[in-house]
Amino acid sequence: MSQLMTVEEWQSAFEEALSRGGGRGSGMSTMEIIELTGMGGASVKAGLRKLFAAGRLACHKEPRPAIDGVMRSVPVYSIIPAKRTEG
Repeated sequence: MSQLMTVEEWQSAFEEALSRGGGRGSGMSTMEIIELTGMGGASVKAGLRKLFAAGRLACHKEPRPAIDGVMRSVPVYSIIPAKRTEG
């Protein structure tokens, strides 16, 4: 299913997840995106790769609690809006 989604569809799905994510920081981890979209891990990772390749994904690290409760620095993602062309 993930291979059939366009970059715009992935962007829309992740923006929706980001809008529901609450004030956790400036982006969301892969697991947070999985939980909020209901998509499988492989699909989310494929979508992240597709957005990154299209130049629409920013990645940096933020602290998040691990399963054992210890805070760890993990990659978080945020959407870079598509550049508008003037015409």
